[in-house]
Amino acid sequence: SFAKAALRSEGSTIRCNRHYCARNTALVGQSVGDVMNKARHYFWFVDSAGRLWRKEWDKPTRVFGQIQQSAFLKSFFSKLVPNTTGLYEDQYPFLSMRGPEFNFVQAKSSPIVFTDLQDNSLIYGGGASIPFDPTQLTLPDFNELRLFHTVPLASKTSEEAFHIPGSIHRSLLDSMLDNFEIGPNGDVIFWWQGTGHTLSITPSLPSVPEDLLPADEFFVAPKTKWWNEEQ
Repeated sequence: SFAKAALRSEGSTIRCNRHYCARNTALVGQSVGDVMNKARHYFWFVDSAGRLWRKEWDKPTRVFGQIQQSAFLKSFFSKLVPNTTGLYEDQYPFLSMRGPEFNFVQAKSSPIVFTDLQDNSLIYGGGASIPFDPTQLTLPDFNELRLFHTVPLASKTSEEAFHIPGSIHRSLLDSMLDNFEIGPNGDVIFWWQGTGHTLSITPSLPSVPEDLLPADEFFVAPKTKWWNEEQ
């Protein structure tokens, strides 16, 4: 059993343990943020540039500081898994566990944003990386200037890994545009090391309502007709 703490005020009670904290703002001398901190429940937003921002539970459209320490970022993103705790899943579909801390994560596009390609490895989150495999590239649809690469995420409850689409950062995508062409059947083909790979459609990511997301200054609406149709 978990050690529980009860905070009381004028007919209302909130109970917290390391897995649960009830929503209640009617606490004398205790904000929701205070209660969440006691439960070690922390909330984060990943913008479309892959930057990690701290959030507060009761202020869903605001951010309160960017995390830039490489060691923290690498550890944080390397431990990212789907949120299957039953807590806050509609707003925070992902989770990163750091010791007793529950770090709940939401994203504008994907919680994984690849910012560089080095030595056939895609780089993200403070230096974490996965092997680049052109067969794992996908598109949200055939008319949008966005590109994803499948990422395996470990599972704490299964030996099988979850797979989600990680977003290719716009600057990295720009450097790859010459590798694309339209095939004879209208397919999008990515050429890599002399081999053409036909791209599939990106699997759906868990969506968070826009009114529960902070503004994302780096988000650029995707263009259409982004390849050279005369190729």
